[in-house]
Amino acid sequence: MSVQIFSRHPNTDANYGTGGNRPRQGHCWGSWRQSPPPPSSRPLLPPPSSPLSSPPVVLPSPLSLLSFFSHCPLIFSFLASPLPPLTLPSPRTPRALVSPDSLLLLRLLGAMVPGEAGAAVEAASLANGDNKRGATAAAAAVAPVAPAGSTGVATAWLIFYNVAMTAGWIVMSGVMLKHALLQGTVRGVYRSVEKPLKLFQTASVLEVLYSFFGIVPSSVTLKAFHVSSRIFLLWAVVHSVREVQNEESTLLFIVTWMVTEIVRYSFYTFTLLQYIPYCVKWARYSFFIVLYPLGVLGELLTIHAALPHVQRKGLYSITMPNAHNFSFDYHTFLIAIMIVYVPGFIQLYAHLLRERRLVLRVAQEHKVD
Repeated sequence: MSVQIFSRHPNTDANYGTGGNRPRQGHCWGSWRQSPPPPSSRPLLPPPSSPLSSPPVVLPSPLSLLSFFSHCPLIFSFLASPLPPLTLPSPRTPRALVSPDSLLLLRLLGAMVPGEAGAAVEAASLANGDNKRGATAAAAAVAPVAPAGSTGVATAWLIFYNVAMTAGWIVMSGVMLKHALLQGTVRGVYRSVEKPLKLFQTASVLEVLYSFFGIVPSSVTLKAFHVSSRIFLLWAVVHSVREVQNEESTLLFIVTWMVTEIVRYSFYTFTLLQYIPYCVKWARYSFFIVLYPLGVLGELLTIHAALPHVQRKGLYSITMPNAHNFSFDYHTFLIAIMIVYVPGFIQLYAHLLRERRLVLRVAQEHKVD
């Protein structure tokens, strides 16, 4: 193929000639030849005999595939072998129910979802042996043992703390029930227990310190998520938006909190005493079937009821312009929390059901032994 160089003619445009699409004849070194055809008339594909044509595609034969996998035993075994079953090697040594990646997802969901979801994340982590201390707690849930690394003074203080918390939540539930029966309405029920509710729920911050100093076998991060989510819903929503304090949804999630905490602190007390009645353990791992959906429903409805009041007041919102060049919309933040509730609830509820089957099965075997 010869390379043609066209010279510029006085009556020819620099590129395409005098107004036409076809270039005029130019001067070629050594010969006069016709200009190449316009692009529209060129063939789209090269002829079969052209050296630019691609070679035919040859599919590998089954024998070549078998030869490849025979030289790669690790790949073949990885692709051909099924996933290992999630079983227990021994009733007294529970194995993790979920992978570390799934547990990380549970942590993130617990961080974003307040209230009951945070408690579910904590329970999920303890049953899976999230870390060395979490594994001790999972074993304690099956076979009652004293908390790892705790002294006699620490154990005595934890028994006092759990008994006091159990009694406090029992007294609050009695006050609520008495107020509702005497008044014949749920209006004002929250006001009747507002101060002790804030006191006992905020006092649960001590549990984060217990985990931090290794007094109790629990994850510091997950315990902080659980406690902070409850405090956020109580102070940043119900306390800040007083219009939702008489909502039925507020009463709903407070009742679920009370029943959950009474059972939970009773379970912790019996664990410290190294004797857990089967009824207490059954309540610990069975009441959530009803309480968890009701608690999440109450929290969602309470946040939804607070949205118009938050938007009208501009509560906790930062608008532009300001000295820090930063804006924050608390109304949008609450909507984002509500959206996270849905996938978080499905994931955690399914996991807690699997956890319940594990713990109660092992507890039943210990009871038979």
